[in-house]
Amino acid sequence: GKPKLVHLPEPKASESVASKRVEATVSADGSAQIDWKVEVTGSSASSWRQRYHAKATQRQRVQEDLASELPGLEVQAVTSSDLDDIERKVEIHAKARAPSFARKDGETRTIPVGAKEHMVRTYAPLSSRRRDIRIYALSTQENETVVKLPQGAKILGAPHSAEGNSPYGFFKVETETNGTTVRVKTTVAITKSRIPASEYAAFRAFCEQVDRELGQTVTYTVSK
Repeated sequence: GKPKLVHLPEPKASESVASKRVEATVSADGSAQIDWKVEVTGSSASSWRQRYHAKATQRQRVQEDLASELPGLEVQAVTSSDLDDIERKVEIHAKARAPSFARKDGETRTIPVGAKEHMVRTYAPLSSRRRDIRIYALSTQENETVVKLPQGAKILGAPHSAEGNSPYGFFKVETETNGTTVRVKTTVAITKSRIPASEYAAFRAFCEQVDRELGQTVTYTVSK
């Protein structure tokens, strides 16, 4: 027949979602039991399938991938969905122990909550550009962190909510404090796949704005 060159439709950011949830039960000494879950759909799912396909190395992979976020992490168990079923979303679930989850500074302790700053590093590391940026795929990243502080903890500094929109995407930080339990959920979406060089400064400013609101912390003391 007669071949025809076409452009495939670009999936929306809402169709490629990487959703992570961390629940940490913190002890008085700053260590924590970690329950970590991730669900991935869309453009990034194939790389997650490849990374975690072999059951024998799943525990090692989780250990490697979380080492920068949780130094000294000891992964105790890992389970996953059927990664051969490409119609299902990728699901990885791990239980672990973090011996130094809370950083001690005198009488206070600090815990990072929510997603880490990553937008400038990932998308706009250069101070200026002469060529357009072509982003691989529109995507959404969701990170939820639930921290259960030890009995007797007094929160000195809690995370704050924030949100913003731009022509390149949007972000939202939701926070909730209930007694000694702190919950932070961050959502970041990239909704434009080609950034003209003439708009790079504005795009980088958006990435910087997002990074300022990510990487929040909770600071507390524990009564003796």
